[in-house]
Amino acid sequence: MKRLENKVAIITGAAMGMGMDTAKLFAEEGAKVVVADFNEEAGNAVVKEIIASGGTATFCKVDISDATQVEAMVKFAVSTYGRLDCAVNNAAMKPDNNSFEDLDEEYWDRHKNSLEILLIERRIIEGILVTPVPTEPTEY
Repeated sequence: MKRLENKVAIITGAAMGMGMDTAKLFAEEGAKVVVADFNEEAGNAVVKEIIASGGTATFCKVDISDATQVEAMVKFAVSTYGRLDCAVNNAAMKPDNNSFEDLDEEYWDRHKNSLEILLIERRIIEGILVTPVPTEPTEY
């Protein structure tokens, strides 16, 4: 049995880089993966790769700085797969095409409290809490 067999995971920032690699690894280990990202084209490409490799995945477009979208992402995972077991919050708010030196004070003011991370964590915990607890112990 694979380590994440029948588990459901949301991976934010999963359209590229470490998020993409994490989504693929979770799928290889048996997880049903929600590839969550603002980049729809790249996110759907990751889903296709996972499915082509025998995994299970779906795409959810999300802007992690928007509480409504984060809540919808968690509801999407639970409604699609019936549960939510874990998440990897890999998404960042840095624009892909700018260097850090190019980011202005408005950008830093918007993100200095990392509110988006707290929003994600809150909604994910709510999603995990509605997931039924198995009556039989799970072997790993």
